[in-house]
Amino acid sequence: MDYNNIKSNDKSFYYYKTNEFATIDLRYYFNFENTKENYIKSLILVNYLLRTNEIYKTQKQIDDKSKELYGLNVIINSKNFGCKSFIVFELRMINPRIIEDNYFLDALDFYKDIMLKPNFNNNKLDNEIFNQIKEEIKEYTKSSIKNPNKINEKLYFENIIPNSTINYNLLIDIKEVNNNINKISDIDIINFYNEIMHNYVSSFAFGNLLDNELKDIENNFDFKQIDFNYKYDTKDEIIANDVEIISKETTQSYIYFSCEIKDYKKENSYIYDALNTILCTSMGPIFNIYRDKLGIIYNGYSKILYDSGVLFVKLDIDKNNKQKAIEGLKEVFNILNDENEIRKLLKYAKEKRKELYISNSEDVDSNIKEIENYVLRYDLSEKEKLSYINKLSVENIINQINNLEYKCMYFYKGDKDEK
Repeated sequence: MDYNNIKSNDKSFYYYKTNEFATIDLRYYFNFENTKENYIKSLILVNYLLRTNEIYKTQKQIDDKSKELYGLNVIINSKNFGCKSFIVFELRMINPRIIEDNYFLDALDFYKDIMLKPNFNNNKLDNEIFNQIKEEIKEYTKSSIKNPNKINEKLYFENIIPNSTINYNLLIDIKEVNNNINKISDIDIINFYNEIMHNYVSSFAFGNLLDNELKDIENNFDFKQIDFNYKYDTKDEIIANDVEIISKETTQSYIYFSCEIKDYKKENSYIYDALNTILCTSMGPIFNIYRDKLGIIYNGYSKILYDSGVLFVKLDIDKNNKQKAIEGLKEVFNILNDENEIRKLLKYAKEKRKELYISNSEDVDSNIKEIENYVLRYDLSEKEKLSYINKLSVENIINQINNLEYKCMYFYKGDKDEK
Protein backbone atom coordinates (compact mmCIF):
# COMPACT_ATOMS: atom_id res chain seq x y z
CA MET A 1 0.00 0.00 0.00
CA ASP A 2 1.24 3.44 -0.94
CA TYR A 3 0.55 5.91 1.85
CA ASN A 4 0.97 8.74 -0.65
CA ASN A 5 -2.48 7.81 -1.99
CA ILE A 6 -4.14 8.60 1.34
CA LYS A 7 -5.94 11.94 1.27
CA SER A 8 -7.03 13.88 4.35
CA ASN A 9 -8.82 17.01 5.46
CA ASP A 10 -8.33 19.36 8.40
CA LYS A 11 -10.64 17.29 10.64
CA SER A 12 -8.43 14.22 10.63
CA PHE A 13 -10.65 12.40 8.15
CA TYR A 14 -8.68 10.23 5.72
CA TYR A 15 -9.66 8.52 2.51
CA TYR A 16 -7.96 5.75 0.54
CA LYS A 17 -9.52 5.24 -2.87
CA THR A 18 -9.39 1.74 -4.34
CA ASN A 19 -11.62 -0.29 -6.63
CA GLU A 20 -9.85 -3.57 -5.84
CA PHE A 21 -12.48 -4.64 -3.32
CA ALA A 22 -16.27 -4.86 -3.38
CA THR A 23 -16.74 -3.22 0.00
CA ILE A 24 -16.65 0.27 1.46
CA ASP A 25 -15.39 0.68 5.01
CA LEU A 26 -15.86 3.74 7.22
CA ARG A 27 -14.44 4.05 10.75
CA TYR A 28 -14.47 6.66 13.51
CA TYR A 29 -12.16 6.46 16.55
CA PHE A 30 -12.87 7.89 20.00
CA ASN A 31 -10.39 7.66 22.85
CA PHE A 32 -11.06 6.81 26.49
CA GLU A 33 -8.83 6.40 29.51
CA ASN A 34 -7.54 2.85 29.85
CA THR A 35 -8.77 1.56 33.23
CA LYS A 36 -10.50 -1.65 34.28
CA GLU A 37 -13.73 0.17 35.15
CA ASN A 38 -13.75 1.99 31.80
CA TYR A 39 -13.10 -1.26 29.98
CA ILE A 40 -16.23 -2.79 31.52
CA LYS A 41 -18.20 0.37 30.75
CA SER A 42 -17.01 0.16 27.15
CA LEU A 43 -18.24 -3.45 26.87
CA ILE A 44 -21.66 -2.45 28.20
CA LEU A 45 -21.89 0.62 25.97
CA VAL A 46 -20.81 -1.21 22.80
CA ASN A 47 -23.42 -3.92 23.33
CA TYR A 48 -26.11 -1.41 24.23
CA LEU A 49 -25.59 0.76 21.14
CA LEU A 50 -25.78 -2.31 18.91
CA ARG A 51 -29.11 -3.45 20.38
CA THR A 52 -31.20 -0.31 20.67
CA ASN A 53 -31.35 3.36 19.72
CA GLU A 54 -33.89 6.17 19.33
CA ILE A 55 -34.97 5.01 15.87
CA TYR A 56 -34.66 1.23 16.14
CA LYS A 57 -35.68 0.22 19.64
CA THR A 58 -35.06 -3.52 19.35
CA GLN A 59 -32.38 -5.84 18.09
CA LYS A 60 -34.83 -7.24 15.53
CA GLN A 61 -35.53 -3.81 14.09
CA ILE A 62 -31.80 -3.19 13.74
CA ASP A 63 -31.25 -6.58 12.11
CA ASP A 64 -34.18 -6.10 9.72
CA LYS A 65 -32.88 -2.70 8.64
CA SER A 66 -29.40 -4.13 8.11
CA LYS A 67 -30.84 -6.85 5.84
CA GLU A 68 -32.86 -4.26 3.94
CA LEU A 69 -29.61 -2.39 3.26
CA TYR A 70 -28.03 -5.41 1.54
CA GLY A 71 -26.67 -6.92 4.74
CA LEU A 72 -24.43 -4.02 5.67
CA ASN A 73 -22.67 -4.27 9.01
CA VAL A 74 -22.40 -1.64 11.71
CA ILE A 75 -19.70 -2.88 14.06
CA ILE A 76 -18.71 -1.22 17.32
CA ASN A 77 -15.61 -2.37 19.19
CA SER A 78 -13.73 -1.50 22.31
CA LYS A 79 -10.18 -1.70 21.01
CA ASN A 80 -6.69 -1.30 22.45
CA PHE A 81 -3.54 -0.02 20.80
CA GLY A 82 -0.81 -0.42 23.37
CA CYS A 83 -1.69 1.70 26.40
CA LYS A 84 -4.46 3.57 24.53
CA SER A 85 -8.13 2.57 24.37
CA PHE A 86 -10.71 3.42 21.73
CA ILE A 87 -14.34 2.93 20.87
CA VAL A 88 -14.41 2.26 17.12
CA PHE A 89 -17.58 2.73 15.05
CA GLU A 90 -17.37 0.89 11.75
CA LEU A 91 -19.68 0.80 8.75
CA ARG A 92 -18.99 -1.94 6.20
CA MET A 93 -21.17 -2.08 3.13
CA ILE A 94 -21.26 -3.33 -0.46
CA ASN A 95 -20.26 -0.72 -2.99
CA PRO A 96 -23.53 0.69 -4.45
CA ARG A 97 -22.06 0.61 -7.97
CA ILE A 98 -21.85 -3.18 -7.80
CA ILE A 99 -25.51 -3.75 -6.95
CA GLU A 100 -26.78 -0.78 -9.00
CA ASP A 101 -28.76 0.71 -6.13
CA ASN A 102 -27.60 4.04 -4.74
CA TYR A 103 -28.41 3.26 -1.11
CA PHE A 104 -25.37 5.09 0.25
CA LEU A 105 -27.29 7.88 2.02
CA ASP A 106 -29.66 5.35 3.62
CA ALA A 107 -26.66 3.35 4.84
CA LEU A 108 -25.04 6.50 6.20
CA ASP A 109 -28.24 7.45 8.02
CA PHE A 110 -28.44 4.00 9.61
CA TYR A 111 -24.82 4.23 10.74
CA LYS A 112 -25.46 7.72 12.10
CA ASP A 113 -28.57 6.60 13.98
CA ILE A 114 -26.62 3.87 15.78
CA MET A 115 -23.66 6.11 16.55
CA LEU A 116 -25.36 9.39 17.43
CA LYS A 117 -28.91 8.56 18.54
CA PRO A 118 -28.57 6.26 21.55
CA ASN A 119 -31.64 5.12 23.44
CA PHE A 120 -31.12 7.31 26.52
CA ASN A 121 -34.77 8.17 27.18
CA ASN A 122 -35.04 10.63 30.11
CA ASN A 123 -31.42 9.94 30.99
CA LYS A 124 -32.20 6.26 31.44
CA LEU A 125 -31.14 3.13 29.60
CA ASP A 126 -33.61 0.46 28.59
CA ASN A 127 -33.54 -1.43 31.87
CA GLU A 128 -34.17 -4.88 30.40
CA ILE A 129 -31.40 -4.58 27.79
CA PHE A 130 -29.00 -2.97 30.30
CA ASN A 131 -29.45 -5.78 32.83
CA GLN A 132 -29.26 -8.45 30.15
CA ILE A 133 -25.89 -7.11 28.96
CA LYS A 134 -24.51 -7.00 32.50
CA GLU A 135 -25.57 -10.58 33.11
CA GLU A 136 -23.97 -11.68 29.83
CA ILE A 137 -20.63 -10.17 30.87
CA LYS A 138 -20.86 -11.96 34.21
CA GLU A 139 -21.66 -15.25 32.48
CA TYR A 140 -18.78 -14.76 30.04
CA THR A 141 -16.46 -14.26 33.01
CA LYS A 142 -17.74 -17.46 34.64
CA SER A 143 -17.16 -19.44 31.46
CA SER A 144 -13.62 -18.06 31.20
CA ILE A 145 -12.78 -19.74 34.50
CA LYS A 146 -13.26 -23.07 32.73
CA ASN A 147 -10.51 -22.19 30.25
CA PRO A 148 -7.11 -23.01 31.82
CA ASN A 149 -5.22 -21.09 29.15
CA LYS A 150 -7.15 -17.86 29.84
CA ILE A 151 -6.70 -18.23 33.58
CA ASN A 152 -2.98 -18.90 33.33
CA GLU A 153 -2.53 -15.99 30.91
CA LYS A 154 -4.28 -13.59 33.28
CA LEU A 155 -2.24 -14.85 36.24
CA TYR A 156 0.95 -14.52 34.20
CA PHE A 157 0.33 -10.84 33.50
CA GLU A 158 -0.89 -10.14 37.03
CA ASN A 159 2.17 -11.74 38.62
CA ILE A 160 4.95 -10.94 36.15
CA ILE A 161 3.89 -7.58 34.63
CA PRO A 162 1.50 -6.31 37.34
CA ASN A 163 1.54 -2.64 36.29
CA SER A 164 0.78 -3.27 32.62
CA THR A 165 -2.46 -1.87 31.17
CA ILE A 166 -2.96 -5.36 29.69
CA ASN A 167 -4.36 -6.34 33.10
CA TYR A 168 -7.31 -3.97 32.68
CA ASN A 169 -8.69 -6.00 29.78
CA LEU A 170 -8.60 -9.53 31.17
CA LEU A 171 -11.86 -10.49 32.85
CA ILE A 172 -11.39 -13.67 34.86
CA ASP A 173 -11.99 -12.71 38.50
CA ILE A 174 -15.76 -13.21 39.02
CA LYS A 175 -15.94 -11.27 42.27
CA GLU A 176 -14.02 -8.31 40.87
CA VAL A 177 -16.11 -8.21 37.67
CA ASN A 178 -19.39 -8.51 39.59
CA ASN A 179 -18.41 -5.71 41.96
CA ASN A 180 -17.47 -3.43 39.08
CA ILE A 181 -20.61 -4.20 37.08
CA ASN A 182 -22.97 -3.84 40.03
CA LYS A 183 -21.58 -0.36 40.72
CA ILE A 184 -22.20 0.86 37.16
CA SER A 185 -25.44 2.79 36.76
CA ASP A 186 -27.39 4.17 33.82
CA ILE A 187 -25.90 7.60 34.26
CA ASP A 188 -22.37 6.13 34.34
CA ILE A 189 -22.88 4.66 30.87
CA ILE A 190 -24.53 7.84 29.56
CA ASN A 191 -21.70 9.99 30.92
CA PHE A 192 -19.15 7.59 29.46
CA TYR A 193 -20.81 7.85 26.04
CA ASN A 194 -20.89 11.66 26.21
CA GLU A 195 -17.26 11.71 27.24
CA ILE A 196 -16.02 9.58 24.34
CA MET A 197 -18.09 11.62 21.88
CA HIS A 198 -15.92 14.58 22.89
CA ASN A 199 -12.74 12.54 22.43
CA TYR A 200 -12.71 12.17 18.66
CA VAL A 201 -9.23 11.23 17.41
CA SER A 202 -9.45 10.27 13.75
CA SER A 203 -11.51 8.59 11.01
CA PHE A 204 -11.15 7.12 7.56
CA ALA A 205 -13.01 5.79 4.55
CA PHE A 206 -11.69 2.94 2.41
CA GLY A 207 -12.98 1.86 -0.98
CA ASN A 208 -14.32 3.28 -4.21
CA LEU A 209 -16.36 6.26 -3.04
CA LEU A 210 -17.57 9.13 -5.20
CA ASP A 211 -16.69 12.74 -4.39
CA ASN A 212 -20.27 13.54 -3.38
CA GLU A 213 -20.30 10.52 -1.03
CA LEU A 214 -17.15 11.74 0.70
CA LYS A 215 -18.79 15.14 1.04
CA ASP A 216 -21.86 13.49 2.57
CA ILE A 217 -19.67 11.80 5.17
CA GLU A 218 -17.96 15.07 6.09
CA ASN A 219 -21.30 16.91 6.33
CA ASN A 220 -22.87 14.24 8.54
CA PHE A 221 -20.02 13.86 11.02
CA ASP A 222 -18.53 17.11 12.23
CA PHE A 223 -16.47 16.06 15.24
CA LYS A 224 -13.87 18.33 16.77
CA GLN A 225 -10.54 16.54 17.09
CA ILE A 226 -8.89 16.49 20.51
CA ASP A 227 -5.22 17.17 21.11
CA PHE A 228 -4.19 13.52 21.17
CA ASN A 229 -0.84 12.13 22.29
CA TYR A 230 0.01 9.39 19.77
CA LYS A 231 2.28 7.47 22.14
CA TYR A 232 1.23 3.88 22.57
CA ASP A 233 4.25 2.29 24.24
CA THR A 234 5.04 2.32 27.91
CA LYS A 235 7.96 0.30 29.24
CA ASP A 236 6.54 -2.34 31.53
CA GLU A 237 8.57 -3.55 34.47
CA ILE A 238 8.94 -7.32 34.77
CA ILE A 239 8.96 -8.78 38.27
CA ALA A 240 12.35 -10.50 38.61
CA ASN A 241 11.12 -13.33 40.83
CA ASP A 242 10.16 -16.81 39.69
CA VAL A 243 6.49 -17.63 40.26
CA GLU A 244 4.81 -21.02 40.51
CA ILE A 245 1.04 -21.43 40.71
CA ILE A 246 -0.58 -24.81 41.30
CA SER A 247 -4.08 -25.49 40.00
CA LYS A 248 -6.15 -28.48 41.07
CA GLU A 249 -8.71 -27.63 38.37
CA THR A 250 -6.74 -28.75 35.30
CA THR A 251 -4.09 -31.18 34.10
CA GLN A 252 -2.62 -28.62 31.69
CA SER A 253 0.66 -26.91 32.56
CA TYR A 254 2.36 -23.85 31.07
CA ILE A 255 5.78 -22.35 31.57
CA TYR A 256 6.85 -18.84 30.56
CA PHE A 257 10.35 -17.39 30.34
CA SER A 258 10.30 -13.59 30.36
CA CYS A 259 12.91 -11.19 29.01
CA GLU A 260 13.15 -7.43 29.07
CA ILE A 261 14.16 -5.74 25.82
CA LYS A 262 16.84 -3.34 26.99
CA ASP A 263 17.09 -0.05 25.14
CA TYR A 264 13.57 -0.75 23.88
CA LYS A 265 12.28 1.46 21.05
CA LYS A 266 8.83 1.14 19.51
CA GLU A 267 10.21 2.25 16.13
CA ASN A 268 12.36 -0.90 16.09
CA SER A 269 9.26 -3.08 15.75
CA TYR A 270 10.57 -4.50 12.46
CA ILE A 271 13.66 -5.92 14.24
CA TYR A 272 11.42 -7.51 16.87
CA ASP A 273 9.23 -8.90 14.06
CA ALA A 274 12.24 -10.57 12.46
CA LEU A 275 13.46 -11.94 15.80
CA ASN A 276 10.05 -13.35 16.65
CA THR A 277 9.83 -15.08 13.26
CA ILE A 278 13.27 -16.58 13.85
CA LEU A 279 12.18 -17.88 17.26
CA CYS A 280 8.80 -19.26 16.17
CA THR A 281 9.58 -20.92 12.86
CA SER A 282 9.25 -24.71 12.80
CA MET A 283 13.00 -24.96 12.18
CA GLY A 284 13.85 -22.32 14.80
CA PRO A 285 15.35 -22.83 18.26
CA ILE A 286 12.11 -23.28 20.24
CA PHE A 287 10.94 -26.24 18.17
CA ASN A 288 14.50 -27.41 17.53
CA ILE A 289 15.24 -27.84 21.25
CA TYR A 290 11.90 -28.42 22.94
CA ARG A 291 10.12 -30.52 20.32
CA ASP A 292 12.82 -32.25 18.25
CA LYS A 293 15.56 -32.73 20.84
CA LEU A 294 13.79 -32.88 24.22
CA GLY A 295 10.31 -33.86 23.02
CA ILE A 296 8.55 -32.13 25.90
CA ILE A 297 6.16 -29.58 24.36
CA TYR A 298 2.63 -29.86 23.05
CA ASN A 299 2.98 -26.35 21.69
CA GLY A 300 5.46 -23.52 22.06
CA TYR A 301 6.06 -20.02 20.80
CA SER A 302 7.53 -16.65 21.64
CA LYS A 303 5.61 -13.40 21.82
CA ILE A 304 6.82 -9.82 21.82
CA LEU A 305 4.68 -7.21 23.54
CA TYR A 306 5.58 -4.45 21.12
CA ASP A 307 4.18 -1.67 23.26
CA SER A 308 5.72 -2.91 26.50
CA GLY A 309 9.30 -3.93 25.70
CA VAL A 310 8.73 -7.52 26.85
CA LEU A 311 9.51 -10.84 25.16
CA PHE A 312 8.36 -14.15 26.54
CA VAL A 313 8.62 -17.77 25.49
CA LYS A 314 5.58 -19.86 26.39
CA LEU A 315 5.58 -23.66 26.40
CA ASP A 316 2.68 -26.08 26.94
CA ILE A 317 4.26 -28.96 28.84
CA ASP A 318 3.57 -31.86 31.16
CA LYS A 319 3.78 -30.82 34.82
CA ASN A 320 6.78 -33.14 35.34
CA ASN A 321 8.90 -31.49 32.63
CA LYS A 322 9.49 -28.14 34.33
CA GLN A 323 13.21 -28.76 34.96
CA LYS A 324 13.82 -29.99 31.41
CA ALA A 325 12.17 -26.82 30.09
CA ILE A 326 14.42 -24.65 32.25
CA GLU A 327 17.54 -26.49 31.11
CA GLY A 328 16.45 -26.26 27.47
CA LEU A 329 16.35 -22.45 27.58
CA LYS A 330 20.16 -22.26 27.69
CA GLU A 331 20.33 -24.40 24.54
CA VAL A 332 17.83 -22.11 22.83
CA PHE A 333 20.08 -19.11 23.49
CA ASN A 334 23.13 -21.07 22.32
CA ILE A 335 21.44 -21.40 18.93
CA LEU A 336 20.56 -17.70 18.99
CA ASN A 337 24.23 -16.84 19.34
CA ASP A 338 25.35 -19.10 16.50
CA GLU A 339 26.03 -16.87 13.48
CA ASN A 340 25.53 -19.66 10.97
CA GLU A 341 22.15 -20.60 12.45
CA ILE A 342 21.04 -16.97 12.58
CA ARG A 343 22.11 -16.43 8.97
CA LYS A 344 19.94 -19.34 7.87
CA LEU A 345 16.98 -18.30 10.03
CA LEU A 346 17.21 -14.63 9.04
CA LYS A 347 17.05 -15.60 5.38
CA TYR A 348 13.90 -17.58 6.15
CA ALA A 349 12.42 -14.64 8.12
CA LYS A 350 12.97 -12.34 5.15
CA GLU A 351 11.24 -14.80 2.82
CA LYS A 352 8.28 -15.11 5.22
CA ARG A 353 7.96 -11.34 5.49
CA LYS A 354 7.86 -11.06 1.69
CA GLU A 355 5.18 -13.76 1.49
CA LEU A 356 3.20 -11.96 4.19
CA TYR A 357 3.46 -8.65 2.35
CA ILE A 358 2.17 -10.18 -0.89
CA SER A 359 -0.73 -12.04 0.77
CA ASN A 360 -1.72 -9.00 2.85
CA SER A 361 -1.82 -6.76 -0.20
CA GLU A 362 -4.63 -8.93 -1.57
CA ASP A 363 -6.66 -9.04 1.65
CA VAL A 364 -9.21 -6.34 2.45
CA ASP A 365 -8.83 -6.57 6.25
CA SER A 366 -5.04 -6.30 6.01
CA ASN A 367 -5.36 -3.24 3.80
CA ILE A 368 -7.77 -1.63 6.25
CA LYS A 369 -5.44 -2.39 9.13
CA GLU A 370 -2.68 -0.58 7.21
CA ILE A 371 -4.88 2.51 6.94
CA GLU A 372 -5.75 2.20 10.62
CA ASN A 373 -2.08 2.10 11.59
CA TYR A 374 -1.45 5.15 9.45
CA VAL A 375 -4.27 7.38 10.68
CA LEU A 376 -3.58 6.48 14.33
CA ARG A 377 0.20 6.69 13.78
CA TYR A 378 0.54 3.32 15.43
CA ASP A 379 3.00 1.31 13.36
CA LEU A 380 5.14 1.15 10.24
CA SER A 381 3.54 0.06 7.00
CA GLU A 382 4.07 -3.50 5.77
CA LYS A 383 6.05 -2.07 2.86
CA GLU A 384 8.36 -0.19 5.24
CA LYS A 385 8.79 -3.24 7.44
CA LEU A 386 9.67 -5.41 4.47
CA SER A 387 12.24 -2.86 3.33
CA TYR A 388 13.84 -2.57 6.78
CA ILE A 389 13.84 -6.32 7.41
CA ASN A 390 15.50 -6.98 4.05
CA LYS A 391 18.37 -4.75 5.17
CA LEU A 392 18.91 -6.55 8.48
CA SER A 393 22.21 -8.34 8.97
CA VAL A 394 23.17 -11.28 11.17
CA GLU A 395 24.97 -8.78 13.39
CA ASN A 396 21.75 -6.75 13.81
CA ILE A 397 19.87 -9.81 15.04
CA ILE A 398 22.63 -11.00 17.38
CA ASN A 399 22.90 -7.48 18.82
CA GLN A 400 19.18 -7.54 19.47
CA ILE A 401 19.42 -10.96 21.12
CA ASN A 402 22.22 -9.64 23.32
CA ASN A 403 19.89 -6.78 24.20
CA LEU A 404 17.54 -9.23 25.92
CA GLU A 405 17.80 -9.53 29.69
CA TYR A 406 16.31 -12.68 31.16
CA LYS A 407 14.16 -11.85 34.17
CA CYS A 408 12.14 -14.76 35.48
CA MET A 409 10.18 -17.96 35.03
CA TYR A 410 6.43 -18.34 35.55
CA PHE A 411 5.07 -21.88 35.94
CA TYR A 412 1.35 -22.71 35.97
CA LYS A 413 1.21 -26.31 37.17
CA GLY A 414 -1.94 -28.25 36.37
CA ASP A 415 -2.08 -30.73 39.25
CA LYS A 416 -5.60 -32.10 38.93
CA ASP A 417 -6.00 -35.70 39.99
CA GLU A 418 -6.53 -37.67 36.77
CA LYS A 419 -8.07 -40.67 38.50
